[in-house]
Amino acid sequence: MQLGIIGAGRVSQSFARLLVANGHEVLLSNSRGPQTLGEVTTKLGPKARAVTFNESAEDRRTALQGSAVPLATASSLATERTRRPPQM
Repeated sequence: MQLGIIGAGRVSQSFARLLVANGHEVLLSNSRGPQTLGEVTTKLGPKARAVTFNESAEDRRTALQGSAVPLATASSLATERTRRPPQM
């Protein structure tokens, strides 16, 4: 199963580590972009992948999407997401 996590802080990384250890593929995203998550995904292993917020939100294979970000960040991400029309 593939799971997307918005946010890559301590809570998200702990959750991702558990998911990967149980054989799931994890998509991690944050507000700074996937290029800032290289160290995190390297530590998690080949089942972890860094993506943009939009890639995580739009990936049709994602079965569950969790969010572990501060409230102020979450509302700005939601605003950003609603500004862009969905791509099909």
